[in-house]
Amino acid sequence: MFDLKNVGYEPQIQYETGRVTKLILKFGNTSYIIRTQQLTTQTIERPINVTSETVYNNMSDAMTELYKQMFKQTYKSYYTKQDIDILDEYRTVVNCGIFPTSRTEALVEIDITKAFTSSLTDISRILIFNEFDTFQPFFAGEDIQNNNLYIIKTKTFTLFFNKTYNLCYGEFLLQDANLCKDIEILAYKRPSSTATINYKSMINNLYNTKISDDPDEDIYIKKLIANSNIGLLEKSTNKRQASYIF
Repeated sequence: MFDLKNVGYEPQIQYETGRVTKLILKFGNTSYIIRTQQLTTQTIERPINVTSETVYNNMSDAMTELYKQMFKQTYKSYYTKQDIDILDEYRTVVNCGIFPTSRTEALVEIDITKAFTSSLTDISRILIFNEFDTFQPFFAGEDIQNNNLYIIKTKTFTLFFNKTYNLCYGEFLLQDANLCKDIEILAYKRPSSTATINYKSMINNLYNTKISDDPDEDIYIKKLIANSNIGLLEKSTNKRQASYIF
């Protein structure tokens, strides 16, 4: 970008999370687009850098293919402003904190390789909400339904309910009676429909795709593609940016 500015050319730019992610150059009827290699440009981390054009093209194609399978229009829910506020405030967060041992580290995180991908492949159906599916108060004595999404107030913190207010589907409350101890159910949201989905097949197709001849790079890119798309599942808004050079 600075080289272009120095020779007197003003490119169009896309600027996200503190970095230039795309340059657009126009000369007559021809346009050139120079863009970052990163699979998701909205994150601060920059975890990928490949030197082969073939590997990059394979990576980009695999990312696009998995995205198209996971984000079909028929799978998407409609959320009101209130829904988005609730989902943002009460969504699940990864457990981390001080480990109660004699260890000297101030912060300990326990993780399992491919945990998110493995959990995704266990999902066989998704619940779809429309504009008429609003949160309603939950009254004592009401039956808990598998498909309902509940707002939970926790009286005792656990690894599952690790915030004061949490979101939980009724299926998990019915599976484990221990989850219902020391909690108060405040409200619920009933989906209008469900859809059968085969995430396992999508992930298998990804891992059966050859992206790089280097086995270490190949498996790293596939894990990154899976994690990037799983992360995008929580993206609730799409805000276009107009960037300018000063």
